Amino acid sequence: MIVGQIEQIDIEDKVRFQSKVKSLSGDFYVKFDVSQKWAEYVDTDVHDAFLVSILLNAMRNGEDVFVDGLISEKLFYNITNSLMPMLKGILPNLKDVKLEVAGIRGSQGTNLGAVATGCSGGVDSFYAISYHLSHSVSNSYKLSHLLFNCNGSNKMKSLAEPRFKIVKEIAERSGLPLIRVDSNHGQFSHFKYHESHNFRHVSSVLLFQKLFSKYYFSSTFSFSDCHIRQANSSAYSDPFILNLFSTEKTEIIPFGLIMNVAG
Repeated sequence: MIVGQIEQIDIEDKVRFQSKVKSLSGDFYVKFDVSQKWAEYVDTDVHDAFLVSILLNAMRNGEDVFVDGLISEKLFYNITNSLMPMLKGILPNLKDVKLEVAGIRGSQGTNLGAVATGCSGGVDSFYAISYHLSHSVSNSYKLSHLLFNCNGSNKMKSLAEPRFKIVKEIAERSGLPLIRVDSNHGQFSHFKYHESHNFRHVSSVLLFQKLFSKYYFSSTFSFSDCHIRQANSSAYSDPFILNLFSTEKTEIIPFGLIMNVAG
Protein backbone atom coordinates (compact mmCIF):
# COMPACT_ATOMS: atom_id res chain seq x y z
CA MET A 1 0.00 0.00 0.00
CA ILE A 2 1.42 3.37 -1.04
CA VAL A 3 0.17 6.59 0.54
CA GLY A 4 0.75 9.36 -1.99
CA GLN A 5 1.64 13.00 -1.54
CA ILE A 6 -0.88 15.41 -0.07
CA GLU A 7 -2.95 17.44 -2.53
CA GLN A 8 -4.82 20.62 -1.63
CA ILE A 9 -7.94 21.52 -3.63
CA ASP A 10 -10.28 24.52 -3.20
CA ILE A 11 -13.95 23.51 -3.31
CA GLU A 12 -16.27 26.51 -2.93
CA ASP A 13 -15.97 27.61 0.72
CA LYS A 14 -13.92 24.57 1.73
CA VAL A 15 -10.45 23.18 1.16
CA ARG A 16 -9.97 19.46 0.50
CA PHE A 17 -6.78 17.76 1.64
CA GLN A 18 -6.39 14.38 0.00
CA SER A 19 -3.92 11.61 -0.70
CA LYS A 20 -4.22 8.86 -3.28
CA VAL A 21 -3.65 5.42 -1.80
CA LYS A 22 -2.54 2.58 -4.06
CA SER A 23 -3.67 -0.77 -2.69
CA LEU A 24 -3.77 -4.36 -3.90
CA SER A 25 -7.51 -4.34 -3.18
CA GLY A 26 -8.06 -1.21 -5.29
CA ASP A 27 -6.88 2.39 -5.29
CA PHE A 28 -8.78 5.07 -3.36
CA TYR A 29 -8.43 8.58 -1.95
CA VAL A 30 -8.38 9.63 1.68
CA LYS A 31 -10.12 13.01 1.82
CA PHE A 32 -10.59 15.66 4.50
CA ASP A 33 -12.72 18.74 3.86
CA VAL A 34 -12.13 21.79 6.06
CA SER A 35 -13.61 25.29 5.86
CA GLN A 36 -11.43 28.02 4.39
CA LYS A 37 -11.28 29.66 7.83
CA TRP A 38 -9.42 26.73 9.39
CA ALA A 39 -7.46 25.41 6.40
CA GLU A 40 -4.35 27.43 7.25
CA TYR A 41 -3.92 25.37 10.44
CA VAL A 42 -3.77 22.02 8.61
CA ASP A 43 -0.26 20.59 8.83
CA THR A 44 0.58 19.39 5.32
CA ASP A 45 4.23 18.82 6.19
CA VAL A 46 3.39 15.38 7.60
CA HIS A 47 1.19 12.47 6.51
CA ASP A 48 0.20 11.50 10.07
CA ALA A 49 -3.56 11.87 9.53
CA PHE A 50 -3.46 9.82 6.34
CA LEU A 51 -1.37 7.02 7.83
CA VAL A 52 -3.72 6.63 10.79
CA SER A 53 -6.66 6.59 8.36
CA ILE A 54 -5.42 3.58 6.37
CA LEU A 55 -3.52 1.60 9.01
CA LEU A 56 -6.35 -0.81 9.87
CA ASN A 57 -7.06 -1.51 6.19
CA ALA A 58 -3.40 -2.27 5.57
CA MET A 59 -3.19 -4.67 8.52
CA ARG A 60 -6.42 -6.40 7.50
CA ASN A 61 -5.08 -6.91 3.97
CA GLY A 62 -1.59 -7.81 5.16
CA GLU A 63 -0.16 -5.08 2.93
CA ASP A 64 3.11 -3.39 3.79
CA VAL A 65 2.84 0.41 3.79
CA PHE A 66 5.04 3.02 2.18
CA VAL A 67 4.26 6.67 2.95
CA ASP A 68 5.54 9.07 0.30
CA GLY A 69 6.12 11.85 2.80
CA LEU A 70 7.12 12.64 6.36
CA ILE A 71 5.71 11.03 9.50
CA SER A 72 6.18 12.44 13.00
CA GLU A 73 8.95 10.58 14.79
CA LYS A 74 6.97 9.81 17.94
CA LEU A 75 3.98 8.51 15.98
CA PHE A 76 6.18 6.33 13.77
CA TYR A 77 7.90 4.81 16.80
CA ASN A 78 4.67 4.15 18.66
CA ILE A 79 2.87 2.62 15.68
CA THR A 80 5.67 0.23 14.80
CA ASN A 81 6.66 -0.78 18.33
CA SER A 82 3.45 -0.67 20.37
CA LEU A 83 0.25 0.09 18.49
CA MET A 84 0.34 -2.59 15.80
CA PRO A 85 1.10 -5.44 18.24
CA MET A 86 -1.75 -4.25 20.48
CA LEU A 87 -4.20 -4.03 17.60
CA LYS A 88 -3.70 -7.69 16.77
CA GLY A 89 -4.98 -8.52 20.25
CA ILE A 90 -8.10 -6.42 19.73
CA LEU A 91 -8.93 -7.36 16.13
CA PRO A 92 -7.60 -10.90 15.53
CA ASN A 93 -8.01 -10.74 11.74
CA LEU A 94 -5.19 -8.18 11.53
CA LYS A 95 -1.78 -9.19 10.19
CA ASP A 96 1.78 -8.00 10.68
CA VAL A 97 2.87 -5.37 8.15
CA LYS A 98 6.00 -3.33 7.58
CA LEU A 99 5.86 0.46 7.63
CA GLU A 100 8.32 2.51 5.58
CA VAL A 101 8.28 6.27 5.14
CA ALA A 102 10.07 8.78 2.95
CA GLY A 103 11.27 10.63 6.01
CA ILE A 104 10.82 11.36 9.71
CA ARG A 105 9.95 14.69 11.32
CA GLY A 106 11.33 15.16 14.81
CA SER A 107 10.82 18.06 17.20
CA GLN A 108 10.52 20.96 14.79
CA GLY A 109 8.91 24.18 15.93
CA THR A 110 5.78 24.68 17.98
CA ASN A 111 2.11 25.30 17.33
CA LEU A 112 -0.44 27.84 18.59
CA GLY A 113 -1.02 25.89 21.80
CA ALA A 114 -4.77 25.39 21.38
CA VAL A 115 -6.54 22.75 23.47
CA ALA A 116 -9.48 20.98 21.85
CA THR A 117 -12.00 18.24 22.39
CA GLY A 118 -14.65 16.62 20.24
CA CYS A 119 -18.20 17.91 20.15
CA SER A 120 -20.60 15.31 18.78
CA GLY A 121 -23.70 16.27 20.76
CA GLY A 122 -23.41 13.05 22.76
CA VAL A 123 -23.14 12.68 26.51
CA ASP A 124 -19.43 11.75 26.53
CA SER A 125 -18.28 14.84 24.64
CA PHE A 126 -20.72 17.07 26.56
CA TYR A 127 -19.19 15.87 29.83
CA ALA A 128 -15.67 16.68 28.62
CA ILE A 129 -16.73 20.17 27.57
CA SER A 130 -18.68 20.97 30.72
CA TYR A 131 -15.93 19.62 32.97
CA HIS A 132 -13.21 21.76 31.44
CA LEU A 133 -15.38 24.87 31.45
CA SER A 134 -16.41 24.44 35.09
CA HIS A 135 -13.14 23.23 36.65
CA SER A 136 -9.96 25.20 37.21
CA VAL A 137 -7.03 23.91 35.17
CA SER A 138 -3.65 25.42 34.34
CA ASN A 139 -3.48 27.71 31.33
CA SER A 140 -1.90 25.20 28.98
CA TYR A 141 -4.78 22.76 29.63
CA LYS A 142 -7.68 25.21 29.27
CA LEU A 143 -10.15 24.17 26.61
CA SER A 144 -10.08 26.58 23.65
CA HIS A 145 -11.63 24.80 20.63
CA LEU A 146 -14.25 22.20 19.71
CA LEU A 147 -13.99 19.70 16.86
CA PHE A 148 -16.90 18.11 14.98
CA ASN A 149 -16.01 15.07 12.87
CA CYS A 150 -18.29 13.82 10.12
CA ASN A 151 -16.52 10.59 9.20
CA GLY A 152 -19.07 7.80 9.05
CA SER A 153 -20.96 5.93 6.35
CA ASN A 154 -23.31 7.61 3.87
CA LYS A 155 -26.20 6.68 6.17
CA MET A 156 -24.48 8.35 9.10
CA LYS A 157 -23.65 11.40 6.98
CA SER A 158 -27.37 11.89 6.30
CA LEU A 159 -27.76 12.43 10.03
CA ALA A 160 -24.81 14.81 10.24
CA GLU A 161 -26.63 18.06 9.45
CA PRO A 162 -29.32 17.69 12.16
CA ARG A 163 -26.59 16.71 14.62
CA PHE A 164 -24.41 19.63 13.51
CA LYS A 165 -27.20 22.08 14.35
CA ILE A 166 -27.18 20.76 17.90
CA VAL A 167 -23.39 20.93 18.02
CA LYS A 168 -23.39 24.56 16.83
CA GLU A 169 -25.78 25.48 19.64
CA ILE A 170 -23.47 23.81 22.18
CA ALA A 171 -20.48 25.68 20.76
CA GLU A 172 -22.32 29.01 20.85
CA ARG A 173 -23.34 28.51 24.48
CA SER A 174 -19.80 27.50 25.43
CA GLY A 175 -18.27 30.47 23.65
CA LEU A 176 -15.68 28.23 22.00
CA PRO A 177 -14.86 28.20 18.26
CA LEU A 178 -16.06 25.11 16.40
CA ILE A 179 -14.09 23.34 13.66
CA ARG A 180 -15.82 20.88 11.33
CA VAL A 181 -14.03 18.15 9.38
CA ASP A 182 -15.78 16.02 6.74
CA SER A 183 -13.93 12.88 5.66
CA ASN A 184 -14.66 9.87 3.48
CA HIS A 185 -13.64 7.12 5.92
CA GLY A 186 -16.99 5.43 5.54
CA GLN A 187 -16.29 4.88 1.85
CA PHE A 188 -12.93 3.11 2.06
CA SER A 189 -12.75 1.59 5.55
CA HIS A 190 -13.18 -2.20 5.76
CA PHE A 191 -14.27 -1.80 9.38
CA LYS A 192 -17.55 -0.92 11.01
CA TYR A 193 -17.75 2.41 12.76
CA HIS A 194 -17.63 0.95 16.29
CA GLU A 195 -14.49 -1.00 15.38
CA SER A 196 -12.58 1.98 14.03
CA HIS A 197 -14.09 5.17 15.45
CA ASN A 198 -10.98 6.14 17.42
CA PHE A 199 -8.83 5.92 14.27
CA ARG A 200 -11.35 8.01 12.34
CA HIS A 201 -11.48 10.73 14.98
CA VAL A 202 -7.75 10.84 15.72
CA SER A 203 -6.93 11.23 12.03
CA SER A 204 -8.95 14.48 11.96
CA VAL A 205 -7.20 15.70 15.10
CA LEU A 206 -3.77 15.10 13.57
CA LEU A 207 -4.64 17.35 10.66
CA PHE A 208 -4.39 20.37 12.96
CA GLN A 209 -0.90 20.02 14.38
CA LYS A 210 -0.26 23.67 13.60
CA LEU A 211 -3.06 24.53 16.03
CA PHE A 212 -3.66 21.84 18.68
CA SER A 213 -1.11 21.18 21.42
CA LYS A 214 -3.52 18.93 23.34
CA TYR A 215 -6.70 17.07 22.49
CA TYR A 216 -9.06 15.53 25.05
CA PHE A 217 -10.49 12.33 23.60
CA SER A 218 -13.71 11.43 25.43
CA SER A 219 -13.72 7.78 26.46
CA THR A 220 -16.90 5.76 26.23
CA PHE A 221 -16.08 3.31 29.01
CA SER A 222 -14.65 3.61 32.50
CA PHE A 223 -11.10 2.44 33.10
CA SER A 224 -12.27 -0.70 34.95
CA ASP A 225 -14.15 -1.84 31.85
CA CYS A 226 -11.24 -1.34 29.44
CA HIS A 227 -8.88 -4.04 28.22
CA ILE A 228 -6.65 -5.26 25.40
CA ARG A 229 -8.48 -8.26 24.00
CA GLN A 230 -11.03 -9.06 21.36
CA ALA A 231 -14.14 -6.88 21.73
CA ASN A 232 -17.04 -5.52 19.71
CA SER A 233 -15.81 -1.95 20.12
CA SER A 234 -12.37 -0.41 19.81
CA ALA A 235 -13.37 2.01 22.59
CA TYR A 236 -12.49 -0.65 25.19
CA SER A 237 -8.82 -0.06 24.34
CA ASP A 238 -8.90 3.75 24.55
CA PRO A 239 -6.74 4.24 27.68
CA PHE A 240 -4.04 1.98 26.25
CA ILE A 241 -3.82 3.14 22.63
CA LEU A 242 -5.01 6.75 22.40
CA ASN A 243 -1.81 8.33 23.70
CA LEU A 244 0.15 6.27 21.17
CA PHE A 245 -1.30 8.56 18.49
CA SER A 246 0.41 11.58 20.05
CA THR A 247 3.11 13.46 18.17
CA GLU A 248 5.80 15.94 19.18
CA LYS A 249 3.29 18.75 18.51
CA THR A 250 -0.08 17.30 19.53
CA GLU A 251 -0.78 15.19 22.62
CA ILE A 252 -3.85 12.93 22.60
CA ILE A 253 -5.25 12.67 26.15
CA PRO A 254 -7.93 10.11 27.09
CA PHE A 255 -10.57 11.79 29.22
CA GLY A 256 -13.55 10.58 31.27
CA LEU A 257 -12.15 7.21 32.29
CA ILE A 258 -13.35 7.68 35.87
CA MET A 259 -16.89 8.05 34.58
CA ASN A 260 -19.01 5.43 32.82
CA VAL A 261 -20.97 7.57 30.40
CA ALA A 262 -22.14 4.46 28.53
CA GLY A 263 -24.01 3.30 31.57
